[in-house]
Amino acid sequence: MITSLTQNYFELFALPVAYAIDQNTLRERYRELQKSVHPDRYAGSTEQSRRLAAQLAAQVNQAFQTLKDPILRGFYLLSLHGVVAEGENQTINDTEFLIKQMAYRERLEACAGHPAAGSLLTALAEEIEVEMRHLVSAVSDAMQNYSAERAQQAQSWLRKMQFFAKLQAEIEERL
Repeated sequence: MITSLTQNYFELFALPVAYAIDQNTLRERYRELQKSVHPDRYAGSTEQSRRLAAQLAAQVNQAFQTLKDPILRGFYLLSLHGVVAEGENQTINDTEFLIKQMAYRERLEACAGHPAAGSLLTALAEEIEVEMRHLVSAVSDAMQNYSAERAQQAQSWLRKMQFFAKLQAEIEERL
C-alpha cells in the first residue's frame, strides 16, 4: 500500500513529470492503485489504517482526475514549477482570440431553432476539437521546453482551453 500523502501526482502513478502522458498507462495504474488502497481491503484493520486507506483512495482519485484532464494537468504541472495559476476568471488579453470566441458563441446561438441544428453543432464541435488539439500540442511543447516565458504562454493557452471545454460542454448539451 502507498503510505505517503505527500507524493506528487506523477510520482503516485509512476509517470514522468511531463504534460504529455500515456492515458492508457494512467488508467492501468489508476486501477492498480484503486485496488491497493480501496478502504474495503482494510475493513478488518485498525481505525488508523482504515482512515489512511480512505485518505489515500481520495488522493488517488483526485490525482487521476487531475492527470487525465489536459487543462487540470497543465495547471498542476505549472504549480509544480512554482507558478501560481491565475484562475479561470483571468481575462485573456488576446484580441484575435476574443473575436474568435465571440464568433463561436454567435454560431452556437445561431443553431438554436435551426432546422439543421444537429449537423451545425456537430461541425462546430469538430472545429472546437481541432482548436483543443492545437492548444494541447502548444502546451505540451511549452512544458517540454520549460522557461518562465513559456510558462506564461502555457497558462494563456490553458485558459483558452477552458473556454473551449465550456463551449464543448454547451454543444454536447444541445446535441
